[in-house]
Amino acid sequence: MISKNINLIEKIENLILELSNLSMHEYLMKVNGFTHLQIALTIKMLEKMKLNIGENNEYDISQEIEKILRWSADSWNWEFVLTKKTWEVIELYKKNNSPNMLLN
Repeated sequence: MISKNINLIEKIENLILELSNLSMHEYLMKVNGFTHLQIALTIKMLEKMKLNIGENNEYDISQEIEKILRWSADSWNWEFVLTKKTWEVIELYKKNNSPNMLLN
């Protein structure tokens, strides 16, 4: 479980960096359906997610996760690598660290 969490933390950190970089590229954001607000809130949720892994679910982020899943389903480009990475991280988190959340 520890190695799974280390791997997940690395994925979260990389995704935060990639989303931060995306926010500096207006064209890529527009083409792939991201807004600055969505990126900022996704990064905030990912930071809480990372803290939860080490702090035994200190934050209830289930509503934030569901909001991001709705955004990505409604407007994000499904072929864009960051959309896929966001879903991958959320699913890994739900599987490994959040037993009270329902898996889709």
